[in-house]
Amino acid sequence: ILELLQSRGALFFDDVVAALGGFRNDIFESLWRLVWAGFVTNDTLAPLRARRRSTSAAAARQSGRRRGGRDRRMFRSRRMATLPGSEGRWSLVNYGDESTRSLTARQTAVTEQLVRRYGVLVRPAVGRELVEGGFAALYPILRAMEEAGRVRRGYFVAGMGGAQFASPGTDETLRRERRQAEPHEDNVIVLGASDPANAYGSILKWPATRGENMSLQRGSGARVFLLDGELIGYLGRAGNHLLTFAPEDPNDEPVWHEKLVRALARVARRGSPVMIAQIDGEAAGVSPLAKIFARHGFTPTSRGYLHRGPETAEDFARHA
Repeated sequence: ILELLQSRGALFFDDVVAALGGFRNDIFESLWRLVWAGFVTNDTLAPLRARRRSTSAAAARQSGRRRGGRDRRMFRSRRMATLPGSEGRWSLVNYGDESTRSLTARQTAVTEQLVRRYGVLVRPAVGRELVEGGFAALYPILRAMEEAGRVRRGYFVAGMGGAQFASPGTDETLRRERRQAEPHEDNVIVLGASDPANAYGSILKWPATRGENMSLQRGSGARVFLLDGELIGYLGRAGNHLLTFAPEDPNDEPVWHEKLVRALARVARRGSPVMIAQIDGEAAGVSPLAKIFARHGFTPTSRGYLHRGPETAEDFARHA
């Protein structure tokens, strides 16, 4: 694998398998051993997210078997299936020529990567990336890129300081009128609170919650619910306490609540149910969201609202 990536550069997993031959699972495990050893990296976080989901699903199936449940799987072709954790392009962390590169060349590569990643690069974003020398070390590079017309400097995001640099076209995108989302659209993004794609709690401050003395953290197990980049819900690491947030326009609140509960229902899976016991510090049953939970498949219990996940064809047949 190392020799292949050294000679051909970044490759998709299927291309690695085609070039090396052998069993896909063996190559997959070897690839991830190289990742943990610090030799190989990927151009996206999708493999990490996929591995986490597959590990959680496997644990849920194992728990179901211990409780006497049945673990039936639909047949699928292993040749055609995508292994969770194989997404994106794989490349070497070190191609062996780093020692010949100047400090300016390395800083330029880092700066270009950060501009592509964030669209608008601000000082707090550089701080979270643990860049050597911080924002001050990259500022001369950004200024040179501005003079060359490769980035545009301006005050794009309020509260982020005057030194902001946007990639070409990003400023026009920010000025574009926001598309009005339809209430029935499933466009809520669910991320782990510690996911780098979640800006809240790092670059952006957590918005005020409805409950008093509620502490939000980017901890493992906690989840955030984002609608067009705005935080509409936060599920604590225990998975049973939901926090909601108020939109700037009170007329948007019914849509936010509807989309939030619908997204929670999508999170639930067979063997990994969602139980909401508290909402904004109070019992779920007295929350204004209670009627919405009932509409989206949640069952009221003595502990709160429970969703076991969508039923499969096997579940329907068993009930019949």
